[in-house]
Amino acid sequence: MATVEIKSKVIEMLEHFHVKYNINNSGANLVDFDSLHIQLTGKYAESWKRWSNGVSGRNYRDLTLYLSTQGIIDESEAKSYVGSWKEAELKLNSNTGKSLVLEEVEDYDFSQMVTNPDLSKVKEYLEGTRKLSPKIVERIIDLGVLVQDGRNNARFLWKNANNETIGAEVQGTVFDKERFGTRGTIKQILHGSKGFFWITSKDIKDNLSEVQNIVITEAPIDTLSYVELSLKGNKLKEVSGLSLPDATPKTMFIAMSGSESKVDTTINNLNSLFGLDNNKLKSINSIVIATDNDEAGNKVMDKFKALGFTNLKRVVPNMNKEVNGEIVKDWNDLLKIFKK
Repeated sequence: MATVEIKSKVIEMLEHFHVKYNINNSGANLVDFDSLHIQLTGKYAESWKRWSNGVSGRNYRDLTLYLSTQGIIDESEAKSYVGSWKEAELKLNSNTGKSLVLEEVEDYDFSQMVTNPDLSKVKEYLEGTRKLSPKIVERIIDLGVLVQDGRNNARFLWKNANNETIGAEVQGTVFDKERFGTRGTIKQILHGSKGFFWITSKDIKDNLSEVQNIVITEAPIDTLSYVELSLKGNKLKEVSGLSLPDATPKTMFIAMSGSESKVDTTINNLNSLFGLDNNKLKSINSIVIATDNDEAGNKVMDKFKALGFTNLKRVVPNMNKEVNGEIVKDWNDLLKIFKK
């Protein structure tokens, strides 16, 4: 496999302050803030973004000061490290930094994907840890969009309109904070993936031109949790005391595998991969923005509005009502509360 040699001022800074990180392909993630991703190569090298709240920056200086506001780095030490604007500019323009040799990752060949026919680990994780209904899990296995890989991870497959696999999101089934950071499990998109994870309601029989509603979440497990909660009977919904989403006919459920930054890509994929142009998307009954109940999730709604969509509905878990004094962040959290 080919390699590329780089010098990174961001990694040099992290090591200076003993901030733990993991390098994955052409980027790095902090161990404690695992949603904070640093791009190490290409046009946007040294830029970073914390996906959980949308905060981003262009270089080591921005990141140093941001980490000082989060209590990761001492504020006075951070200011001393970055120095004045002039000093920072000189450093940014210099050929210095931590020397790294990174592997250039080739696109994954989905036609050669090897899967484990024994899905017991995936079922155990999704039904036991994530509390998804065995019927829902069995359904997506039957649809061919969930497999177990050779390391017992779940792979949510991204299909095109012809049912060909063109991408996949990997969700680990083993919890290990030492290996996988704060999240505790591996979570990644296979290199070269195109499209997104999607399923439809059973009343869509022939093709996606029948779609009249679209529900958008941030991750496949959120999508499945939303679907399960929406299918609960009215009596169960009443007894639970929770505000659960409504089921809608002829619905396409999409997991963007991200938030605001994935909106343009998602719309482009709907246009090019599924034949749903913007005229169609703007004329359907509703586009339900069911992303996480946080700032990053809200920005998805703002982005769709800015692009001229008016058939929007923002839906958040439990309609923003607290449970045990806390706001429910995502649909899987609500599902687990529902099943207690």
